[in-house]
Amino acid sequence: MKPSAFLVLLCCPAIALAEELEFYRDVYPFLKGNCISCHNKTTTKADLNMETPELMIKGGESGPSLIPGKSAESLVVQASLHANDMEMPPANNKSGAVNLTPEQIDTLKQWIDQGAKSTKPQERTVVLQAFAASVDPIYCLAISKDGRYAACGRSNRIFVYDLATRQLVAQVGDPAEKNGSAHRALVQSLAFSPDGTRLASGSFREVKLWKLDLPKPASNAVKTSSAPASADLIKKLAAAGKVVVLSSALSADGKQVVTGCDDGSVRVWDVASLKSLIELRGSVATAQKMAQLDWTIAAQTLEQAFQKSEIARIEAQDKALDVLLGKAKDAITTMTKVLPEKQKAVPPTTEAKTAAQKAVDELAAKLAGKKDTALEKELKTAQDKLITAKMTEVSALAAVSAAESNVKDAEDDLKR
Repeated sequence: MKPSAFLVLLCCPAIALAEELEFYRDVYPFLKGNCISCHNKTTTKADLNMETPELMIKGGESGPSLIPGKSAESLVVQASLHANDMEMPPANNKSGAVNLTPEQIDTLKQWIDQGAKSTKPQERTVVLQAFAASVDPIYCLAISKDGRYAACGRSNRIFVYDLATRQLVAQVGDPAEKNGSAHRALVQSLAFSPDGTRLASGSFREVKLWKLDLPKPASNAVKTSSAPASADLIKKLAAAGKVVVLSSALSADGKQVVTGCDDGSVRVWDVASLKSLIELRGSVATAQKMAQLDWTIAAQTLEQAFQKSEIARIEAQDKALDVLLGKAKDAITTMTKVLPEKQKAVPPTTEAKTAAQKAVDELAAKLAGKKDTALEKELKTAQDKLITAKMTEVSALAAVSAAESNVKDAEDDLKR
């Protein structure tokens, strides 16, 4: 009995058809952060641009960085595997690039073996999302010149407070935005106009000017009648306060009286108990001067705090720079020692390639116009040796180029 087709299929090994990879979807994302940051149109180290498959095939100082269909012979794969003294990305690089993961290298190899085909960049539509309720930071604060109001930027909204009453008096919002917000992005700066009637707010690439309609401060003045206090009441107040009363005004309900005294004070009294409720001294000019002094002291305190933080930041930056300079010097020392050895390794590979090319040419000349199986086999072997010799030379040249590039980068760091 003949075996059925079903049984034959069961006995055959499964053939997995690999999914065809796309450059911009599968490969570009991990090359962008770890390779293209140093090999692009603006920063083209080793004269290599890796932004497109075509540019990688074109290559740089060491030749093509990839060979379609031959991942094992592609320099980009060898460098990612740190083969033949190549290490990409280099350690302690300024771009923050890290080594490709084994999964990423497998993806890169599979894409190259599939022909390293190019695809069109994927277009993305960016839609701004509203801030979550938990995102509620305050990044900026402004106080009006008269010290009456304070404005703060909370997330993408603006709130104005009356400092005297400690109450929220206004929320500044743009009708074009949602949920009463002032900006789409976070509010990062605020400033009152000198007269306090306008407010400027800054967000991401955006500045808005707001006309404020704030409530006028409530008056705490005591309503008075036109009649002054009686002479008897004035005598009692003078005796209680041990002052000479020069003027007086009685409240409309007769429960309080305001007096102007010879010591320069203005006092509000409770008529029933003859107790002083409020005592005001000084002048408007003096009060304004004191307020200005308070403002100056506060500004200088903030400036001192800022300068201290700047000094700390600069000291930390200098310390980090010293570490980088030390690493750069170490890299120069290491690469300077290794570079002669790498340069010395190039001539033998060139000689081997020349000899292999000569052998291929001689066998090809002997075989011209002839049908000789033995010579054909020798020619095939010689051609394979030539390919190996060429790749060995390319790897040696790439190792020299990488070492020279590392030395140059370290020297540039020292110059900066």
